[in-house]
Amino acid sequence: MSELLKNLNEQQLPVAKKFEGKFIVNAGAGSGKTSTIVTRTAYMIEQGINPGSILMFTFTRKAAMEMKERMIAKIGPQAKAVTICTYHAFSSMLLRRFAYLVGYDKNFTIADSEDTEKIIKDFCGKNSKLYDIAKTQIPDWKTHGITVDVARNDKTIQNDHFTVFLVYEKYQQKLRNDNMMDFGDLANYGLELISKYSEVQEYVWNKYTYVIADEFQDSSRKDWDYINWIIRGNGNLCAVMDNNQSIYAFRGADIDFICQSLINDGFEQYVLEQNYRSTSTIVEASNAVVDNNPKIIDKKAFSEQEKGAPVFIKEVKSDKDEANYIVRGIKSLLRNGFEYKDIAILARTKKQFDLIEKAFLRNAIPYDLISGVQFCTRKEVKDLLCVLRLLLNECDEEALERIINIPKAGIGEATFDKLMVGESNNVLNKANSNINDIKGKAYAGVKTFLSKWNELKAYAEENVLPGLIIRKYLELFD
Repeated sequence: MSELLKNLNEQQLPVAKKFEGKFIVNAGAGSGKTSTIVTRTAYMIEQGINPGSILMFTFTRKAAMEMKERMIAKIGPQAKAVTICTYHAFSSMLLRRFAYLVGYDKNFTIADSEDTEKIIKDFCGKNSKLYDIAKTQIPDWKTHGITVDVARNDKTIQNDHFTVFLVYEKYQQKLRNDNMMDFGDLANYGLELISKYSEVQEYVWNKYTYVIADEFQDSSRKDWDYINWIIRGNGNLCAVMDNNQSIYAFRGADIDFICQSLINDGFEQYVLEQNYRSTSTIVEASNAVVDNNPKIIDKKAFSEQEKGAPVFIKEVKSDKDEANYIVRGIKSLLRNGFEYKDIAILARTKKQFDLIEKAFLRNAIPYDLISGVQFCTRKEVKDLLCVLRLLLNECDEEALERIINIPKAGIGEATFDKLMVGESNNVLNKANSNINDIKGKAYAGVKTFLSKWNELKAYAEENVLPGLIIRKYLELFD
């Protein structure tokens, strides 16, 4: 037996040794799922499979990075050839190569949620009620594959959501004019490419022979269609899931549909049931909760660890009472010899911590809140990303609007609107054409920006690294 396989248990071993066909790995929490998948991939490569032919989907970019790091640590540099990404990242990769098939240039930029909400708000004007509906309804339509064309021919949408549809139509046209896509577009266009165009199918099917899809329980019906088109050329899919942990229904995940589809398509089933992380009491309590769920696919988690402390459940009348109860619990633990650093509080959402924080402040309880603004959503980081976006895509009006008045140069919304008048989609060309319509301090500000931008563009065209481009930008505009 290969040295790679010697530490696997009797449920993990057959998973690591199976390469061909379509099968489910129904893995419970703490069951060594990631270790098993990493070992399987290493064993595949050891057995002569080209690492470049392996494609793995994860649910988040962070998970993809962590999986790649673990594979490199176990396998070595050849693991770098394995493609590990999210569905959105895979779609982006396809679109960089085949964007022309859906009417885009390959240098498109990707609108984040802040960009999306700003554009929608601009089209809603002062109608705040319309904005509140549209900013959730439009992404929801995209999540479910409802494009503008589909919405236009949907009688229910036209009768019940016509005003929102008009915003959707303008929003989508704005994205296309600016050569931008949002995250919903990435998924929808990716599916369109693989399902309609033979050159895309040939590229994907020739490149990827083996596909692994992690967190498959959080897949949507659209994801199901997407993954099935991706594997259609070779038919090898390892779908890794936990049928008791689907939490993304609000994003379109449909656990019942996924499980039933796996059964209907004849997927073989493997289970990883031994929990190495938790005490037997925790595992039994968890089983008692999920045993009440209807099951299309099933497993029974167990632990061989010690029984451990019992689970204690306390029901309170309000969130305020909950915060006060937590404070009393902490004080009791301190009286019994524990320290603050021994105590952790978990919650499903950051908002739940608001009253708890206030209770801690009233009672002088020190704490660290492990949460906060993500790095790429910080203002200064977004500003710099918009610099790179505009260098890549000169149709990106949102990027130009964000950075043209940095540092402050008297260029407000009215001035910017004057600069954007015209038929051209190239926002820098429009700004150059309309600069003489601007007066006073704003004119000087626009002229200075365009002059410095031309210098930055010339520097960027020398194919220097992004970090050096940012440094040059800071030198010019600081």
